[in-house]
Amino acid sequence: MTSIQKQNRKKGGRPPTGRIHKLSKSVTVKFSKPSYEALRLRARKANRKLAEYIRESALNGEVVSGHNAETVAIAK
Repeated sequence: MTSIQKQNRKKGGRPPTGRIHKLSKSVTVKFSKPSYEALRLRARKANRKLAEYIRESALNGEVVSGHNAETVAIAK
């Protein structure tokens, strides 16, 4: 191969992702075996990878707040 052919040759592989979409931070989360299996089943039903399903659920899901001190005092 000549040097001109080497320069014109296309690089193979996946194109680089943009800086905004690149995933660079990780979080470790532990689940009990039944919870893990339930998550795996939900991810499979949604046709998603487990990590994608957990990420989307964490970012787009609704968090129900626990009991605060005021609610506990009223309940007593």
